[in-house]
Amino acid sequence: YLSPSGNDFNPGTLTQPFFTLSKAWTIISPGDTVYLRGGSYQYTSTQYLKDKNGNSSNLIKIWSYPGEIPVITRNSTIGFAYTWASGILFTGNYFHWRGIEISGFTQQDNNVYTGFRISDSNNNIFEEINSHHNGHGCVITGKSGNNLVLNSDFHHNQDPLTTLKYNNADGLEICYIPAG
Repeated sequence: YLSPSGNDFNPGTLTQPFFTLSKAWTIISPGDTVYLRGGSYQYTSTQYLKDKNGNSSNLIKIWSYPGEIPVITRNSTIGFAYTWASGILFTGNYFHWRGIEISGFTQQDNNVYTGFRISDSNNNIFEEINSHHNGHGCVITGKSGNNLVLNSDFHHNQDPLTTLKYNNADGLEICYIPAG
């Protein structure tokens, strides 16, 4: 379990939840479900999520807690220390993401800031993702295939600071995927 009032020194239980997805990543395995409780997760750095995979019969689920809306955003009081200028940078196979809101990853310079960057990821489901008020809402890139984006919204994204103003303000972009 994760909660906006959680602590990464906790055991990750319902009554003593973690705070970051990065911490949950250290213990998840195929078949696990990570529940994010409702509220605002104001992270100070990119949640760089890699080196974990489910399998075809045991997806790893990253879900909102039933009836609650977790909002992943940046902590605006701290400098913008985000890898790849992204709120979440995810690389993985056989995951099911559901019910997550991502907002506030706006441009700080001429780079395009992305709420949810998915790279080199296959056989995943991204359901009920609401990514808004970022540079990019969501980008799927690299050696990625067989992913399903279902009932998701990507809106109010803009990049006014890039050289070609507003040229990269995509809601959902699927790009730079090798042929084949």
